[in-house]
Amino acid sequence: MVKEKTLKEKSFFYSVFLLFLGAFFGFIFQYVYDQYKIKVSNEKLAIAKKIAYIDKQLNEFYVPLQINIEKSERLWLQYKRDYLTQKIATDIQNGISNKDTIRWQRYMLSVFQPIHLKISEVITKHRDLMLKNALLQKQINRLEQHIAYYRVIFMQWKDNDIQENFAPSHFPDQLLQLLKDDIKQLKSTKEKLLLQ
Repeated sequence: MVKEKTLKEKSFFYSVFLLFLGAFFGFIFQYVYDQYKIKVSNEKLAIAKKIAYIDKQLNEFYVPLQINIEKSERLWLQYKRDYLTQKIATDIQNGISNKDTIRWQRYMLSVFQPIHLKISEVITKHRDLMLKNALLQKQINRLEQHIAYYRVIFMQWKDNDIQENFAPSHFPDQLLQLLKDDIKQLKSTKEKLLLQ
């Protein structure tokens, strides 16, 4: 009887021990699994935040700037093709007729000024979304200088001062390609993040 009781006690002890051991390992397994899920969830959240920021860069800075600069370049080439003679194209400040001056001023005020305002607004509000690109920054600074010159000229025209018709600072010629390069880089980064 004592042996039987000892055997039952041992059996009970082993059962309780195995129960606690199972619960302990179950707890450890659940803890490790929960930590893994948290890590995966945090990684997915970090990737989602990076993708959202890239979308913001594209939608609020790069694409609107690209669209307006392409539009400006296209309209400039059209104007140049339709109205500028070879003499005016090579020496734009000299020899422009009164008729050409009036046409130029109307075109600038009705076509380019609204585009300049949109470009300035995008740059002012969303410059912080630009990638760290010194060459692009330099081109954007040139663009801002070009637009600023025309703002002064537009104000002079409103005061009937038509002595100046062209900004001494030219539209930056590498800007569009630099924007396209950054857009390509951002889209590539986004694609890589989406594959993770």
